[in-house]
Amino acid sequence: MVAREVAGMVLMALAGCSVATLVILESVVKGLHLPYFALMGTANLVAGISLSVALGCRGELSKLSLHQLKWVWVRGIFGCSTYVLMLLAVVVGAPLGASSALQSINVVVAALLGRVFLGEPLCGLHIAALGCSFTGAVLVT
Repeated sequence: MVAREVAGMVLMALAGCSVATLVILESVVKGLHLPYFALMGTANLVAGISLSVALGCRGELSKLSLHQLKWVWVRGIFGCSTYVLMLLAVVVGAPLGASSALQSINVVVAALLGRVFLGEPLCGLHIAALGCSFTGAVLVT
């Protein structure tokens, strides 16, 4: 069980690094005069179709109820929207550092929404950590 949790944490760290790298690559590809959004759109489409086919072949998609499938789609739409808005912010001139720093606000919002909708507890240490995240994001921007 612990090895699985460690693997999950490592994968989440890699996902965070990947998002930051993709935002930085937007500026690099733009400097090379390559069609960044066409390249990213095609890559994401191929990855999404491949993942869907792999899950379908394993029978994983059939295990989801209609209610669960709805939430998978909603999560996907909001995740994609977040990424698109972050890229657009960089395209229109937001500094890379500010864009990356504002991603740390996700922790604050997730904790607060977890408290409001799921009733998750917030102790003093959590509130202090949220305050530090928020203050850091404000100071960097």
